[in-house]
Amino acid sequence: MEVMVSVCAENPAAGRVFECGDAFATVVLVDAAGAPLPVPCELDLPSDPADPDARRAAGAAGRREARLAERRAITD
Repeated sequence: MEVMVSVCAENPAAGRVFECGDAFATVVLVDAAGAPLPVPCELDLPSDPADPDARRAAGAAGRREARLAERRAITD
C-alpha cells in the first residue's frame, strides 16, 4: 500500500502553519515469518481521469511497476 505523507510546520510567533514537504511511503503487511500479506481493505478507485485521486492512483501504479521492474533486474 502506498501512503502519501504531507509534513507541516508551524511558526507559533507568527501564527502561521505551512506545508514543508511531501513523500510517498510504501507500507507492507507481513506475517510473523516476514512474508508479505494482502492488506485487508477494499479501495474504490475513481473512474474519472480528471479526478486528482485518479491521477494519484495512476501515479502509484506506475511507481509500483517501476519498483517491481527494479527488483526483477536485481534478482534475475
